[in-house]
Amino acid sequence: MSEPFVSGCLGANGLRILTHQFGDMLGAANPVRGYYTGPGEYFYGLFATVYYSIPGANWLSVVVSVLSVVTLAVVKTCVNERFARRIKVPIPIDFIVVIIFTTASHFGQFEEKFGVEILKTVPKGIPAVTVPSIGIMSSCVYDAFMLAIVAYTTLGIMAKLLSQRHNYPVDNDQELLANGLSALGGAFFCSIAPSASPPRTLLMESSGGRTQVAYIVSSVVVLLTMVVFAPFFQPLPVCVLCSIIFVACFPLFPHFLVWSQYRKTNLYDLAIYAVSITMNLVFELDTGLLIGMGFSLVLVHIRMQKPDTGRLAVNDGDVIFLDEKHYSKSRSMKNLSIFRFESPLYFATLEVFVEELNKYTVSLSSLKSRMTEVKVQKVPAPIPTEADVSMSSTDDENSCSKPEVDIEKTSVRENEEGNIRNVVCSSHNEHHIKKEEFAVDSRCEERNFKIIVVDCSAISFLDTSGAKTLARLHNEYSQFNIRFLLANCCSGFVDQLKRVDECKNLFAESVYPSIHDIIVLFGN
Repeated sequence: MSEPFVSGCLGANGLRILTHQFGDMLGAANPVRGYYTGPGEYFYGLFATVYYSIPGANWLSVVVSVLSVVTLAVVKTCVNERFARRIKVPIPIDFIVVIIFTTASHFGQFEEKFGVEILKTVPKGIPAVTVPSIGIMSSCVYDAFMLAIVAYTTLGIMAKLLSQRHNYPVDNDQELLANGLSALGGAFFCSIAPSASPPRTLLMESSGGRTQVAYIVSSVVVLLTMVVFAPFFQPLPVCVLCSIIFVACFPLFPHFLVWSQYRKTNLYDLAIYAVSITMNLVFELDTGLLIGMGFSLVLVHIRMQKPDTGRLAVNDGDVIFLDEKHYSKSRSMKNLSIFRFESPLYFATLEVFVEELNKYTVSLSSLKSRMTEVKVQKVPAPIPTEADVSMSSTDDENSCSKPEVDIEKTSVRENEEGNIRNVVCSSHNEHHIKKEEFAVDSRCEERNFKIIVVDCSAISFLDTSGAKTLARLHNEYSQFNIRFLLANCCSGFVDQLKRVDECKNLFAESVYPSIHDIIVLFGN
């Protein structure tokens, strides 16, 4: 899934969620909700919200919604995010707001005196285990197939969004297996099809959840609520829940404005974004997703049919670089790795590009793990006790005159000696590398490369997602004092890098005409 397609789907879903929650936050009844389903359903619902909900708003529901939104936004933005390094556990402001307004609604009789809509009946207990009916499966095949596509696509979109926000890889096969096992287990409890809900997933993220442990804790809380605490939440105003979902969807707001970025960077990406967000608003979710994905594939096919062409000229003194898989006598170069990718670099090939790059050069995950090990070794010296002071006073002067060991300097010294090379970042990049460091080495087992060169001669075109991935790799490798360079880039490739703001440093520092120029420049 391309980044414009994901942004378009998230933008459309965000508008649907916000429009639906806005009407409930006002506390007004909408008599025509669900009256029409089909093409244009969203715009019909938006008109009904404006026509019915705003004139008939409940003043207390509006006040409660405003207080909830302001409190949630201020605490999450100004406290949890701003002081994230100082606060180990984020303030559970969502739970606090629920407790406060549930108590206020119970003792203030919001429903009886002011007509505020509350939850009223909350189902208690766990559904009984039942075997799915096999007789109706034949009549549900088409609907189940479409529902599975929509559920997994939504799950993939949210996984891609969070992976970009927190910089971690996503295994699509693992996500598909987990989704299938969840659906299989939930079928025995009459559950709906499992997927990722954008507001609830973003709510978990804003609450500090980062790993699977957070969802285990959330599941336990939901289970306890269903079994024990369900009756206590009956007085909770519905507008409070809508406010929580409304604030949780704030991270979706930037997806409404990315069209201006795509307009400057790539018109193909702009077309994919426009079609995706429009089709997901005009049609139902399943139809909109299929149209958006189909349009993306067709546009990529059309783009691949229009490659740039030109005539090449021979330059005297060129060095020929061969693929070591096909030429057994070719040998790798020490401290330098040349990676060749023979495919267009766009959203469909990004994962393969990163995986193969880590395979043939230096894996970022291994570098980060080694960096973590080095940080663990930097343990501060313990504070001496009175007993330690008394014992040290009895030592002779020679033992007292021993210099203290600086762990950080020791780590840097070890880095210079090659024990943990490429882990501890230096204070400045090395602009001149000795020529003997490029000596031929047929083994290169340690892979302590100082320079990674991507041969872009076989990359026919680049989209916005690919350009941002290259910029991210350039920034991450530079943190480990490894140069990430691009060579043999075609004109369209270079033009795409110029149009993406994130690639300014990459274009200024790491783009070279040929591999030979890199060898000559950094070998002096």
